[in-house]
Amino acid sequence: IAHVFFTLPYVVLSVLPKLKEVDPNIMDAAADLGVKPYKALLKIVIPAVKAGIFSGMLLAFTMSIDDFVISYFTTGNGFDNLSIWIYGSIGRKSLTPAVYAFSTLQTLLTLSVLFILNFARHRGKHKWKKY
Repeated sequence: IAHVFFTLPYVVLSVLPKLKEVDPNIMDAAADLGVKPYKALLKIVIPAVKAGIFSGMLLAFTMSIDDFVISYFTTGNGFDNLSIWIYGSIGRKSLTPAVYAFSTLQTLLTLSVLFILNFARHRGKHKWKKY
C-alpha cells in the first residue's frame, strides 16, 4: 500500500496533462450520439489519455522497483513484503515451491490478460469493418 501512495503523484502528474488536452465537450458530443457515460469513458476518454496512463504506469513501476532498496532496509523483523520475500528466497541454495507457484500464477495471469485484450481488440476491428 505504501508503494501505491508513494507512486500515485507520478501517475496523476502524467495523466492530468493528457486530460487537459482532451476537448471538454467530447462527453457531451458522445451523449448527443446516444452513448452512455461509462461507454464514452471507455471508448473515448481513456484512449485519448492512453499515453499518459502508460507513462504513469512506467514511472510508478520504476519508482516501486527503486523503493525496493528502501523496503529492504526498513522492513521489520518477521515482516516481509512480496519483493523482500522473493529476494530472500533467491538467496538460498534452492527456491521454495511457493516462489515457483507464485511466479507461474503471475505469468499465467499476465498472459491471459494479454490474450484477452488482443482478442477483444482483434474482434472489435472486424466488427467495425462490417459497417
